[in-house]
Amino acid sequence: MPSRGRFRPWDDDIDIVIMKEDAKFLKENYQSENFEIVNTNKDVNFYKAISKKEKVQVGDTITDLDIDIFLVSYYPNSLALKFWNSFFHLRKNKIEKFSFTLFFTNMLINLKRKLEKRKLFNYKNIEKKMNNIINKAKKENKVMPNIAYTPDCGFHLIIWKEDEIFPLKKIKFEGIEFDIPNNYDTYLKKLYYSYMDLPPKEKRFPEHYRGNEFKLIKK
Repeated sequence: MPSRGRFRPWDDDIDIVIMKEDAKFLKENYQSENFEIVNTNKDVNFYKAISKKEKVQVGDTITDLDIDIFLVSYYPNSLALKFWNSFFHLRKNKIEKFSFTLFFTNMLINLKRKLEKRKLFNYKNIEKKMNNIINKAKKENKVMPNIAYTPDCGFHLIIWKEDEIFPLKKIKFEGIEFDIPNNYDTYLKKLYYSYMDLPPKEKRFPEHYRGNEFKLIKK
């Protein structure tokens, strides 16, 4: 949690978020003896900083040691965009208690599973329609007061207001200073709802390494 400045025992992941227009510059100019920047270039579009020197062994499986770098972009106020986004890869709920918001979200998940079999509501078509809305707004010089992951990120888009993200703040985390969203509490609540609540004891362990020991190994 930001207030503690340390990893939680059940949180084994750290992500980096950058503006879309900065991604190409990062890939072309980043130089490091320890990491390389790679574009996943698959159905979902994001970058990874992959270690050149170490891998992770989880049980009998060996994987890259990497950090995900997600892209964000500006968005207009648009009911059409919100409509298409409501069908777009609704994510797993991360809350233990009942809420009406998540109740209706689950209804949408079930509806989307049925509709995505039709061409109009498949992943790529929704992504295309959302990009068309964004590009049209840019051409018409409309105000873009919102920020969210790019439509090809593979997630249902969480929309933040620009002043919830910028100007960035500094925070010390595990003894290192990082830039974080201006209103990190709102940012985290939109992503994880009750992020300050402790999960049940049986869920207080790293999700990616569930039931396995892991260690770093040299390449």
